Amino acid sequence: MILNETTDVTAPQDVVYQFFGEMEDSYVEWHPDHITFRWTVGTGLVQGAQAYFKERISGATGENGAIRGGRSRSIHRV
Repeated sequence: MILNETTDVTAPQDVVYQFFGEMEDSYVEWHPDHITFRWTVGTGLVQGAQAYFKERISGATGENGAIRGGRSRSIHRV
C-alpha cells in the first residue's frame, strides 16, 4: 500500500526545515506511539527526501502483524 498525503504549511520555510532537520533525533521523543524514524533518501532539508517511520496506531504495530511496515513520505518544495 502506498499512502500519499499533502499538507499545506503556513510557517516560515526556515522553521519547517528545522523541524525536518531534527526529525531523526526527535521523532521518538515527541509521542509515546512513535517507534522509529529514518531517512531513506536524502534528508528533510532537500527536495525529494523520503523517510520511513513506524508508529503504534490503536495499540497495534508492525511487530504483531496488525500493521505491516511503516509509512514513507516524500518532501516536495512548493
